[in-house]
Amino acid sequence: TKLDFYMFREVCKLQKSWKNKGFTPKVVSVNMSRLHFTNPKFVDTLKKFCDEYDIETKYFEIEITESAAYENINILMNVFSKIKAAGFHVSIDDFGTGYSSLNMLKDLPIQVLKTDLKFLAGSGIEMRKERILGGIISMAHQMGMLVIAEGVETKEQADYLLDLQCENMQGFYFARPMPVD
Repeated sequence: TKLDFYMFREVCKLQKSWKNKGFTPKVVSVNMSRLHFTNPKFVDTLKKFCDEYDIETKYFEIEITESAAYENINILMNVFSKIKAAGFHVSIDDFGTGYSSLNMLKDLPIQVLKTDLKFLAGSGIEMRKERILGGIISMAHQMGMLVIAEGVETKEQADYLLDLQCENMQGFYFARPMPVD
């Protein structure tokens, strides 16, 4: 949790430096551990960092892995509601890796759904994976969620995702991790 808060603060500093250079802030996604769910000051701490660096909460997406939802859905609903109420975006990362629950999607205030890269892994895209991924994207769109496909490594995968109406993708096909500069 200390590392999460350190990284969040570093992203706040980065956003502030870009703002000072005249750039319009962009939404930055920051992964957070499920260990924060028992901390009643978790969301207040994130908001405090945003206030300290004069960056609006709307420029941050708080990302929680799908597997976190299965420990205690009531706690997760409470934390997600607080995150959203504070103005942050809320996303579920690695969707499809665990035992994805449609009830979870229905009940949680999620704005962004990130599909797991396993749906794209391998030399080709298998028929079953195609149908599952297409269904997830369609369902998420119908629920008003933004979908981000992770793990895109080839033009074939990117084109396939575009055919499925997936408008957001990330992966090595577009760029490898790089320094901020």
